[in-house]
Amino acid sequence: MNQLTLVPEGGLSNRIIAITSAISFVEKHNIRLKVIWIKDWGMGAGFYDLFTLSSDIEHVTIKDAGFWDFFKFKKPIKSNFFLPKLYQALNFDAIYYWYKEQISVEEWYLSHPEASAFFLYHCQRFFDSKYLFNVLLPVNVIQKRIDEQKKLLSPHTIGLHIRRTDLTTAIRNSPLSVFIEKMYKEIALNPETDFYVASDSIEEKKKLKALFGDRIITVDYNLKRNSKNGIIDALIELHTLASTKKIYGSFSSTYSILASEIRKITIEILQI
Repeated sequence: MNQLTLVPEGGLSNRIIAITSAISFVEKHNIRLKVIWIKDWGMGAGFYDLFTLSSDIEHVTIKDAGFWDFFKFKKPIKSNFFLPKLYQALNFDAIYYWYKEQISVEEWYLSHPEASAFFLYHCQRFFDSKYLFNVLLPVNVIQKRIDEQKKLLSPHTIGLHIRRTDLTTAIRNSPLSVFIEKMYKEIALNPETDFYVASDSIEEKKKLKALFGDRIITVDYNLKRNSKNGIIDALIELHTLASTKKIYGSFSSTYSILASEIRKITIEILQI
């Protein structure tokens, strides 16, 4: 049986989307999937710190990378002396880096009919998937924290995801003013409306709290994505956001979209 080896790149949302895309992809093509989960500056937690893989999924294995895996499966760059390029060339028949290829993953796979070992480095949705959190299940201790966090919400709670820090497109296109305008409109429609604010900016949360007082529900999480606790908190916040009535999200944020997809709730991306 052919095997696809996936290295998911990026933050929490990007990796979830890439892995669930790959699971559906290998099901269609009846091949095995091996996922190598590499911790880096934007991902401080291992896969098994966060998730268990559903027992319903066959021919899929997920491995937290060890020391030597960094020199085998990482993107070949100057800091690793481009050593992964040599390993990958020797061990895989076909190699795909999402930022280099001009064709889809499907086209790439089908263009190598004689290959049996495929290497894929990806951070986006490359294949429609019926899976999301029904196959990547939060570990019990995290699920308990999610369940407790959801108790903060009311039937009228609207979710806000205000992305800041390093995502300049969100900062530029989804300023706080567009969220504030929408919030006043929601309150006018329903005076019982409150808001769960998920954001990587403490300052933005403080501004909203000053304007809307007790209507703002928020939690001061660890915002360091290079730490295990920071990623765990991001996963809890993602599920809490997904449990609101609907979501107003930030431009160009995978996290906003993913939160809406978990329970198929309405999302509107706010932008100027």
